[in-house]
Amino acid sequence: MARARAIGRGRGFTLIELLVALALAMMISAAVTFIASQAQKIYSDTTAKVALYNNVRYALDMMETELPNIIPTADLEFFMDTSERTGTAWKHNGHWDEGEEIRDREQINLGGGFGGGGFLKRRAVSGASFQPEYDEAAYVLERRYTNTDRAQGEEDAPHDAFEIYFRAPTYIDGAVRVANIEYKLADPDRINPTNGYCEPIVHTDGNKNLVLVRVLRYADHGDVMNRGRKWEVNCRVTELCWNVTDFKIEYYTVNPFSDRVPFGFRTPQEDFRRPTEPCWTIGTSHVGALQPDQGVWVKPFIYGSSLLSAPYDKGVADLGNRVEITQLKPVLFRTDGKNTQFVELSPGDRIWIFRSQGAQTKFPTGEHTILTNHGGFLEFREEVDSTGWGSAQTQLQYKAAWVPRAFRVTLRLTNEKGQEPRVFQRVFQVLGRRS
Repeated sequence: MARARAIGRGRGFTLIELLVALALAMMISAAVTFIASQAQKIYSDTTAKVALYNNVRYALDMMETELPNIIPTADLEFFMDTSERTGTAWKHNGHWDEGEEIRDREQINLGGGFGGGGFLKRRAVSGASFQPEYDEAAYVLERRYTNTDRAQGEEDAPHDAFEIYFRAPTYIDGAVRVANIEYKLADPDRINPTNGYCEPIVHTDGNKNLVLVRVLRYADHGDVMNRGRKWEVNCRVTELCWNVTDFKIEYYTVNPFSDRVPFGFRTPQEDFRRPTEPCWTIGTSHVGALQPDQGVWVKPFIYGSSLLSAPYDKGVADLGNRVEITQLKPVLFRTDGKNTQFVELSPGDRIWIFRSQGAQTKFPTGEHTILTNHGGFLEFREEVDSTGWGSAQTQLQYKAAWVPRAFRVTLRLTNEKGQEPRVFQRVFQVLGRRS
């Protein structure tokens, strides 16, 4: 009897006990697997969010080193300062004249701007086609594309695809160099790495991965190149951040001579429909709407142009009433229309004034520094010899670059699945901008 009890106590588990133990083990294993999978998902999501934030921060930090240092220039792209024209233009004036643009083999220099070429001076060729030309000034371009993603409930939903083109100092190969810089939204499959041209986005289907692109163009011998010297325009394209759905740029405007237009951040379309300054209501590709029927607007940061056929108001030099010790009356420069008040020009800014073709004028061609702006009447710091002027000097052309007081950049990004959209915004104060 004792032997039988001993044997009974040493027997194995029963089937029910094994099933219960197996069920408990499966439950514990499932719980561990679920916790591990959730932990992995949290880790993956966190890693993706960190990568997204790092990409956005990298892009915005890059802009923060360049946009605040934007250089006002009326000769944005590189050119050969060797004009051969006579009478109304002369050699080596330090400014771009028609025909002096560099047409390199790869179209690197003229690759910037809307549609792969300078939009400010596009000339119709054979009706509907266009010939890319030279861009004189920095600008903000506004356009939109549509996206269809039924999984996200989007049916031809509009999205911002702004561009900005400007000159600023930046780091290149460990050294600070001045370059022409573009920021724009692009399809990574449609970027030309040679000249930085990105085909404009019109429509996307579903979760299309768009990227924010930064394009640098710089020359080995500075901005102005002389005949006989070897030159080369270089281009570098960088994809800053991915999964971008919207890229928007606003600039700060104010009209000190009128309270009818509120000050603040605006887009080119808003500025075109309710202009800060009436001169921007001219419906041409030079000033205002580039293709309004296609949803494209532009704001160039310049007054006037070197183009002799540009539809700007011509300049007029009047004599003021105040007499200086030198007995030279101050010269007040204005336009022959009522649209331009030069509201963005401040004391210390520069304006290049030259004679129109065939114009009979005694006003000396050259660069002038603004002393004051009397509601659109500019007085210069330099003395202008008005001896022998019998009347106002007319038919003057001019160009003066300016930069806004600040920019506001807005980025909208999603995760890799096109979900969880997030909006990031930063304001960049332009350094040295006069109030």
